[in-house]
Amino acid sequence: MDRLVVGYCRISSNEGAERGTSIERQKDLITNYCKFKGLPTPQFHIDEAISGFKNNRPEFQKVISLIKAKRVSHVIVFDLSRLARNVKTTLDTVDLMEKMNVTFISLSEDIRTDTAVGRCFLTICSSFHQLLRDQTSEKMTITWRHKKERCEKGP
Repeated sequence: MDRLVVGYCRISSNEGAERGTSIERQKDLITNYCKFKGLPTPQFHIDEAISGFKNNRPEFQKVISLIKAKRVSHVIVFDLSRLARNVKTTLDTVDLMEKMNVTFISLSEDIRTDTAVGRCFLTICSSFHQLLRDQTSEKMTITWRHKKERCEKGP
């Protein structure tokens, strides 16, 4: 049986669509990459309106199941932050992929885990993605606290 090329797309809110990371754009970029590299048409798994900080995303879990069943050759994402927004999940997931002989590719950062430099860069980038997520969370907490003190409505 041929192994699948999986395109994983995620968007946490409508904000992503406004910033150019809509599901359709992610799918188009992944599909075009596969055509350019001579890879099979990807099978897409899409989680919408779900934070990348959560591991229990339904389609993400389906991808993990496919990897464990040795049915996947590549997992491709538009951006590393689409896979996960924390270092532990990112590294655990990529470690599983490596054990199952799956190449992970993140298009935005030009990361491929089938190279030593790609694996190193993945670790660095995942740290920055978690930092950005944590900073956003801190800012939101401060804003909500301020609004509560002033008896204003929240977001």
